[in-house]
Amino acid sequence: MNNTKNIAQLRIGTINVHFFTDSQGQPNVHRIAQLIKPMSFDLLAMQEVLRTDHPSTDTSEDGENFLLLSDLLELPYTDFCHTSQGFGNGVLSRIPLKNSAKYRTEKVGDHNARGMLAVQLD
Repeated sequence: MNNTKNIAQLRIGTINVHFFTDSQGQPNVHRIAQLIKPMSFDLLAMQEVLRTDHPSTDTSEDGENFLLLSDLLELPYTDFCHTSQGFGNGVLSRIPLKNSAKYRTEKVGDHNARGMLAVQLD
């Protein structure tokens, strides 16, 4: 089913969620959801995301916040690209994702590898 034919306007947002913690190190996924939900994005691109099925050394609830934010924003279609540090880029979408491509840069000097994610909507 091609959902994009019914969309007159596609609302896209991006945010660096900084591991779903605020400047005091406190979890903030619910505050992020309160901030973003009124904007009614169809697709949300995020940086510095932790995700449980790509675990890092952090085994706290922060790793589950990617999917929790998906639920809170009612953006059920997700994809994720991680780096060797266990975090990366994530996409939440109201529209089904048809394809995705994941890329990783090489570590250069003191700079860690980075992940890049591209998605195609259905």
